[in-house]
Amino acid sequence: MVDINKFHGNGEDIRDWLNQPFLLNKRVVATNGHVMLILHDFEWPYYELRVNESYVMIIIDTIESASGYAPIDKEQIAWPEKIWCPICKGGGHATKEECEECQGDGVVDASNNFNTYYDLTCGSCEGIGYETDTRTDQTCPDCEGSGNVFEKDAAVEILGIKIQAKYLSLVIEEPDLQFCAKVDERMLMFKAGENTFGAIMGLRK
Repeated sequence: MVDINKFHGNGEDIRDWLNQPFLLNKRVVATNGHVMLILHDFEWPYYELRVNESYVMIIIDTIESASGYAPIDKEQIAWPEKIWCPICKGGGHATKEECEECQGDGVVDASNNFNTYYDLTCGSCEGIGYETDTRTDQTCPDCEGSGNVFEKDAAVEILGIKIQAKYLSLVIEEPDLQFCAKVDERMLMFKAGENTFGAIMGLRK
C-alpha cells in the first residue's frame, strides 16, 4: 500500500495543511503542493483543514471524475539515472537536520565594511541545506537505505506531461495503476483500484 506520509510536507512549510494529512468529505488527503494523494476507506486521525475547502474539493472532484483513465506500459518509461545520495554519501544510513546557519536554503549572505555578498554557498552544510551525520544506524530519510536518489530536477514524461521522477516512483508499483492527463493544466492524474486517487503536477517546459 502506498505510504501516505511521503506525499505531504516535512513540517517546515508555513502552510500548516501541507505538513500533515487531513480529512475532507470522508477522504484522507495528503499533499505538498506538487503531488496529492486521496484515500477512501482509510483510518486516520482528524486534522483541521486550514485552506479553502471548496478549492481543494474542486481539485479532488476533477481527479475522481476524470474519464479516460488507462494503464501505461511501465517497461517503456524512460527513467533517469539516479545519483549518489548526498545525505548519506551513498552508505544508506544518516540523520538529517536543517542547517542552522542557512536555515535550509543552502546559501548565506555575508558582508564586511565595504561590500555585501549574496547567495554564497553555506560552509556548514556545503550547500545542501542540511547538516547530516552518517555515524548512525538510522536509515537515510532521503534514499531510504538504497544509497541512491533522483536528482531534484530529474524528470520523466508520461502522457505528454513532464513530471519529477521522484514523485512518479511513489506510486508506480501500485496495483491496478492507471493514468489520465490534463495537458493544458500540466496535471497527471492517477488512480489505483477504487479507493486511491491522486495527481502529480507537471514541470514547466
